[in-house]
Amino acid sequence: MIKKKKIAVFIIIFVFLLIGTVFLLNFTNYSFVKSRAVNYLCDKYDADKDEFELVDYLHSGFHEESDGEWVDFINWHDFSFEFKYKNKSFFVNRYKGEFYDDYQIDDIEKWCTEWLKQNVDENIVFIGLDSETLIKYYSENNRISNKTSIGRNNITSFIEKCMLISVSNFSVYVYYDDNDTVNNNSTSYKNVELEMKSVFKKVDKVPLASSSRKSVEIERIKNENGMWKTYYF
Repeated sequence: MIKKKKIAVFIIIFVFLLIGTVFLLNFTNYSFVKSRAVNYLCDKYDADKDEFELVDYLHSGFHEESDGEWVDFINWHDFSFEFKYKNKSFFVNRYKGEFYDDYQIDDIEKWCTEWLKQNVDENIVFIGLDSETLIKYYSENNRISNKTSIGRNNITSFIEKCMLISVSNFSVYVYYDDNDTVNNNSTSYKNVELEMKSVFKKVDKVPLASSSRKSVEIERIKNENGMWKTYYF
């Protein structure tokens, strides 16, 4: 009986040590988290592990940030990875324990732009998304798994959801060709704003950015706090 109790205690201690080790690795060990990120990508894109080439990564940790005025504070930022798959580089973030990637971002922007030109205003030239937009789209939508690809056929619901996200986070901008003056008082701005509100009736604030060009340049950068984003200018 005593021997059985000792074995039971040993098993319990072993289990707790194992759980503790996994927990620690999950927050501190790059190789362990990278392996989990690759498994996530394999499941989502039905690919083999060796198809994903690691380009760069940012380790998890605490980073000092500022609100842009006087206040500095410390924030925790999780692991971020840059992979190459089918000759295309993209980013993978871990957010609240789940992985999210922006491999599809170029196609999604193209489909969104086509839809907006056809259904809202032909002067719209581009819809700008960033990595964080996709994270919020998945994490704030209980009906969609983070391993579900976004297709052209559900782009309408995607745009509407992103419009609602952008009201509070300003992570989506719709660029349009403004031949008047590049400010919020131009005729083009008011027309596009009204048309957007008419199509997306739940949206009160339209994140528009006027442009006198027919294209928008894209720059992908790794910022100091560890988030991966796409910037438009």
